[in-house]
Amino acid sequence: ASREPFYDVIGQAVQENVGGLAESSIRTLFANIAPSTTFDPWVGLVVPHELTHIVFNTATRNPYHSPLHWLNEGLADYLAIGYDAGARANVERAGRAGDLLPLHALVAQFPSPSDLFSLAYDESVSAIDFLVRTYGRDALVALIRGYAKGISDDEAFTTALGVDTAAFEAAWRADLGVDEPVPYGPKPAPSGPLPPGWALSPGSSAGPTASGPVPTTRPSTPAGSTDVVGPILLGIVIALVLVLIAGLVVSMRRLNRGEPLLPVPGADAPMPDATPAPPDEGAAAALEAQPPAGPPTTKP
Repeated sequence: ASREPFYDVIGQAVQENVGGLAESSIRTLFANIAPSTTFDPWVGLVVPHELTHIVFNTATRNPYHSPLHWLNEGLADYLAIGYDAGARANVERAGRAGDLLPLHALVAQFPSPSDLFSLAYDESVSAIDFLVRTYGRDALVALIRGYAKGISDDEAFTTALGVDTAAFEAAWRADLGVDEPVPYGPKPAPSGPLPPGWALSPGSSAGPTASGPVPTTRPSTPAGSTDVVGPILLGIVIALVLVLIAGLVVSMRRLNRGEPLLPVPGADAPMPDATPAPPDEGAAAALEAQPPAGPPTTKP
């Protein structure tokens, strides 16, 4: 069947290799079944698989904690298909090659690559098969009912099986004859020389620890030495304060005398010279030839 209509219904956020989906809140299952494949054997597997999800989700629904994803998917495959020869061969091959996925890596979602996606389903049904063979069907029912109380995974397993999730996984690997997988991820840096200024804490190695570099320590001042930086900085601050105070005092005095703080445009222009120019020499001689002023005379 075409994938587009199917993903238009279930949403594009679902993994691309999903062929069915159960929505327990509305008691509905979806599957990518074309009209021409209605009677294919795969249809007889996907329908009971998704119906098991609806029953499981209804039985374990609580507002606090969702069950392990491998437990949900493994039970659905166990009831729809069983631990068949194909799944058994895939798990044994991965165990021999050291490629077995840890169950604690399948608690929320399965990996997207198709080979790992199929291996996750096969390991999940293998774990359910081991659980039923070792602890019985009644223990499986008790485990499912325990999740309805909203308890943690370890609490649910310990109450129903008597072991926590880590102990169950170790027993499952032992039943398969598989050693514990080597973890991948960041590793501590190898020992080596330290950069200048780094200090080792007691009992630490020469390299940075997993929590980060070792904090550096500030060397203490040698005995008899004098710290001159502090007094110099203090003197500079005092000088700046005194200059500021002096500037304020001068400004206040100018304001009291009525002088402006800022220069007035044109106030500094040069004034005209007040000294009179020397008189013209000819005009001076004419003034000297005139008789002195006196009382007016009368004609006899």
